[in-house]
Amino acid sequence: MSLLRFMLVCACGLGLVAGCAKTDDGQTQGAASTQPAVAGNPGQVSPNSGSAVAEPTASMLQIDRSPHWFPPARLRLSTRDGRVIAHLYSDDPKGVLTGEHSVNSYDMLMALPDISDPMDLAGSVWVDRSVSMEKRNTPYGIFLNKQQDILQPMYVTVNFSGQAPRVMVKVQGQFALFHVSDQAPHPAPVMVNVSGILDATVK
Repeated sequence: MSLLRFMLVCACGLGLVAGCAKTDDGQTQGAASTQPAVAGNPGQVSPNSGSAVAEPTASMLQIDRSPHWFPPARLRLSTRDGRVIAHLYSDDPKGVLTGEHSVNSYDMLMALPDISDPMDLAGSVWVDRSVSMEKRNTPYGIFLNKQQDILQPMYVTVNFSGQAPRVMVKVQGQFALFHVSDQAPHPAPVMVNVSGILDATVK
């Protein structure tokens, strides 16, 4: 009887040990399953990591409903005579100046009469209402087709939203398009509609 009782006690002890081990494993697995899994491709930045969003590598404007691509948008802000000057331009490759590259480009200089501090840019509006259809002798405008097509603002509204270092610039309105060539050095303008939202990096 003593031997049988001893064997029963040992069996119960082993059962209790096994039960405890299973419970500990279950708790460990349960704790591990509460940890959030990071979805996405390897190396993807978590939305809560605080990392800055990559800058755009291009920008686009619709000209008479046809998309035209440009280098990324840049915006330079300054003050002059109590007004904010917004210089919107495409970040053209350096080879454009030397003639090694040819890309679509834009360059617009806008004086904002309603604000005097660049920090107040969000919500401001620039409006251009030209009364002349003559081609202007200016470096500003939109340039296509190896700069043979020059677009000058006529009835254009530009809205700004967001804060530095990234500002959304909404361009909408009519431009006068001049197609300059050897056969037509002084072409008559053609009115075209231009629209687009440019994600501009503030410099």
